Amino acid sequence: MPRVFQPDANPLLGVHPVEELRMLLRNAINERLSEDHRDQANELADEVCDTFDSGGDDQAISDAVARQVDALLQKAESTLTDAEKIIRGGT
Repeated sequence: MPRVFQPDANPLLGVHPVEELRMLLRNAINERLSEDHRDQANELADEVCDTFDSGGDDQAISDAVARQVDALLQKAESTLTDAEKIIRGGT
């Protein structure tokens, strides 16, 4: 049976666990990744946290990651196709 996250605020901390996770991920992203990759990584972190927060199980989170990675790969493929056209003298 898939594990389902049931988000509850930690009354001692006053911070929602998913929001705490989001902050930790954003801090790590901002500290460790180049500026060129931060937006993409933050979008991925947000997608995961949003899915997690809405009660998504491990499959829903996996699907969310796959959607983000697919979108990134489609952008990269489009950029490469455009570059190839330019190199070959087309527009």
